[in-house]
Amino acid sequence: MLKYFLLFYLLFSLNFLFSDPYIARGSDIGEIYFVGYVQPDGVGIYRSTNYGETAELKDGSGNIECIGADLTSGSVYYSQIYGAMYFSNNYGATGSWVYRENEINTIYSGRIAGEIFDGPERHSTDYGVSFISHENYGYFGSPIEAEIDCQENVGYMATVDACPDSVYLFISYDNYNNFELQHVFDLHCYTDMDLTRGVNDGELYLYTKNMNFGTGKHLYYSSDYGNTWELKNTFNSPNLPI
Repeated sequence: MLKYFLLFYLLFSLNFLFSDPYIARGSDIGEIYFVGYVQPDGVGIYRSTNYGETAELKDGSGNIECIGADLTSGSVYYSQIYGAMYFSNNYGATGSWVYRENEINTIYSGRIAGEIFDGPERHSTDYGVSFISHENYGYFGSPIEAEIDCQENVGYMATVDACPDSVYLFISYDNYNNFELQHVFDLHCYTDMDLTRGVNDGELYLYTKNMNFGTGKHLYYSSDYGNTWELKNTFNSPNLPI
């Protein structure tokens, strides 16, 4: 029981420290990395190999803006508040970090070993040593969330425009160089959301939360590249940290 309480405490603290969930899938089944609270007043990177049932503190140095991992065993990344990104090939252990790149906005894993994405703007195939910029043609509004698909070159980006009650999902078939509108969500522009791919090509999960407007938290699922969506679950607890 104690281990469940401690993990819940770490994730619950994370919800108040950051506006987005700083959690990343690892290379192995059941492996995750996440940012959590470290006594007395800091944050650190934790690793779990059993679906989050238990977790081990790997580094407690703090000053962490976001984290990510690629498909190579042991490879994990984090960026600091001002965008400096660091890489570890030893599961994020203290002392294993080396400087990689500056001005990193977000980090999420690609589809091959050594591939990571800096949001929809650019990607690296050599563990963050160098990055390839994307053109980003065809979308409108302000980007709020992005994800890469399991299928090669397919990517997604969600944006908000001047309209307060719509969120737009765009799809790219050439690694974020060109976009076309795929779906329009009836969601307020202040809705927080997380978009992540599933296991198969075209699978997407969308988690939304907008407690300020009393709409609760919702989990949606798509199996056709975000063209149609099915509501899977609604969470009404105001203290749910996910």
